[in-house]
Amino acid sequence: MVIECATIVLIIAMISFIFLRTKRINYAFVTLPLITIPLMHLLGQAIVYFVTEKLDHLINVTIILSCDVLGLLVGALLLGILLHKIPVKKAQVSFAVVAAVFMVALSIVLMTSLIGW
Repeated sequence: MVIECATIVLIIAMISFIFLRTKRINYAFVTLPLITIPLMHLLGQAIVYFVTEKLDHLINVTIILSCDVLGLLVGALLLGILLHKIPVKKAQVSFAVVAAVFMVALSIVLMTSLIGW
């Protein structure tokens, strides 16, 4: 899932960059918390590959799962903090629902692919 996470990071970064180019800085900042889950998954993979590669497989899976859960928590917290930057209340609610579904679904997919279900 390394390639998929890197692709998700690049796509969301491009979306944020497009918002910056169209002078919608608030929307650019609000889209950035969506990157936290794939970035934390990549960080967990890097930790396992470079630091703890010789440890037991269960420990490596636990490290990556912990990074995924931490990414979900940090992303949700940042989303909640930055959501007030969207000026329209209806747009805030819509973006919050779509972002929450995306973040939870991505976390579930990453965790189940790691466990092997």
